[in-house]
Amino acid sequence: MSPLARLSLALLATLLPLGAQTLVYSQPVVGGASFPYLLVSQGTEYGSAIRLSGTDRDVQSATVAVYSDVARTATITLSLYAAIPEDRGYPPTGSISPLTGLRPADTPLWTSGPLNLSLASDGPTNQALNQLIFSGINTLVPTDIFWAITFSNVTSSASGNFGPKFGDPANASPTGALNDPGQLYQRDPDTSNGDWVPSTLFDQGGNVPNESLGFALTAVPEPSVPVLVAGITVFGFIGRRRRA
Repeated sequence: MSPLARLSLALLATLLPLGAQTLVYSQPVVGGASFPYLLVSQGTEYGSAIRLSGTDRDVQSATVAVYSDVARTATITLSLYAAIPEDRGYPPTGSISPLTGLRPADTPLWTSGPLNLSLASDGPTNQALNQLIFSGINTLVPTDIFWAITFSNVTSSASGNFGPKFGDPANASPTGALNDPGQLYQRDPDTSNGDWVPSTLFDQGGNVPNESLGFALTAVPEPSVPVLVAGITVFGFIGRRRRA
């Protein structure tokens, strides 16, 4: 390969990274047990519908805020699913969100697989949260998706004072990001034939919150267009030099 070709390929390699990751969905939460968190059952997968901001998303990382009143360990699985029309005859949930009438697909677009993680206690101020960060996702996703989380093998679980935190759905960002307040799907392998079903879920006070689970996603633009343009430009340049 000529020095010019090697130089051009090196230039293309510098163009392949698609810039810094940007936030495509964020639902902030407030720490502490006095603010609601989802009361979860072990082994059940919980899915929340969200709409992502922007276009051409290659998701890179996800962050989930989890409350725990004492130090624990748990096996946690995070997954991303395409949102598809509800087609199994379940009654409407009553939500008026643009995401109503959607359910998670049966097969994930991406899953972390079971990870053994440590959860810190809420600390002396009762405000501390565990920010669980899942990186290296590198998966193309559509605009409307479900993110889902499963907890199992949770230690010190008798009191049940742990779970993903809720936030005010009005605080979803950036522009264009939406969620389906108060609506969740769940999937239990031992019931409902293992299907996703809409469910009324409760916070730690036994209330049904009209809120959404705290979550954040970062992404880079889908690689197809910018990389294709870069490739055509560089290799076109090589071709012109050879013909010259």
